[in-house]
Amino acid sequence: MDMGAYLSSGPLPTEEFLPEDAATGTPAFSANIELVQQLASMGFSQVRCENALYATGNSDLESAMNWLLAHLDDPDIDKPVSVNSGVTPTEHDIEKIQQLGEMGIDAKQASRALSATGGDVNRALDWVFSHPEGSDDDNEMSTAQETGSTAQPETPGKTDLPAKYTLQSLVCHKGGSLHAG
Repeated sequence: MDMGAYLSSGPLPTEEFLPEDAATGTPAFSANIELVQQLASMGFSQVRCENALYATGNSDLESAMNWLLAHLDDPDIDKPVSVNSGVTPTEHDIEKIQQLGEMGIDAKQASRALSATGGDVNRALDWVFSHPEGSDDDNEMSTAQETGSTAQPETPGKTDLPAKYTLQSLVCHKGGSLHAG
């Protein structure tokens, strides 16, 4: 089977690559003033109210109140919300990187995870375990960033011709469920 006719010619001159970091275009978070005032009238500080509204999507009073009550003992509940603060991965809090390091995560991976999760250690830990495949690509990206390279990424795949393949096997499932057939 000749697949040469389906070989991509690469990106067109009119095409633009999407930015790797989706957070660059994210507007800063601004809490709903009315909801902040209602939560503050219940005795919560402004910072806690803003954190609750940020965590619940700035949606409604009840969900923000439930979040506040569930997270009263969080150590970082009194830290202000910092969305898209412009912190680079190397500028993350050393204590957070060390904390993730104690769990067996290397510093580069911890920095990437903290960048992706806004500096939240718990979410960063979850991010590391749900993104194990990105370590090689991220190392290449960080090397390119360190050298100041702004070139377009190399198109993945092979360009060798002829692109001829031979079908070796075919799997056909005939059954009423996944367990039979």
